[in-house]
Amino acid sequence: MNEMNGAQQGKKQILYILAPLIFVAACLGVINFAPLLLGETAVSPSAVSENAEPTANVIDSAVPGLETAVPPTQAPPTATPTPLPTPTIPPEAEITLLGPPTDSHFRAVDTISFYWHWPLPLSDDQQLAVYARVNGQDMALGTLSEANLGRDYRLDQDAAAILGERETAVSLEWFVQLQLQSNANPQHPLRTSDVRTIQITP
Repeated sequence: MNEMNGAQQGKKQILYILAPLIFVAACLGVINFAPLLLGETAVSPSAVSENAEPTANVIDSAVPGLETAVPPTQAPPTATPTPLPTPTIPPEAEITLLGPPTDSHFRAVDTISFYWHWPLPLSDDQQLAVYARVNGQDMALGTLSEANLGRDYRLDQDAAAILGERETAVSLEWFVQLQLQSNANPQHPLRTSDVRTIQITP
């Protein structure tokens, strides 16, 4: 009896040892073979990404004659030059004529010196222009962009160049304008001086 009892106890011990191993093996088998039993196959992410087609292609193939619109290539915008700001000119700033005096007389062989005063320094885009008005026509005599007579301005001009081919005495008006060099238009000056009259004889 003792031998039979010992043999039964030995079998029970072996079962106790093998039972956990059998349980683990059964679980692994269920995990590995469950997809096959259900008729499903595992799909790797790489396979999905390689076989997938863009949505636009699917739409194009579904609708005959439909083409994917390609946006036109646009040229990069070009930089627009920024205009220089026009310096603010105080309303009290005036061009003061200094000479020659009104009703001065010159001959064709003389050199006439026009000189005047402007109280402000000129910016890089400003100039002072001298004009002679003969019979209602304005003639540009010259321009200056910086003071050349201390803080004043002087422009020399041959009287014969103003007289031209005229054989009789000429009465002319002269004046000075502050202008922009980029828009030297006597019709749109920044400032204009008073007018003085002089005489030139052949």
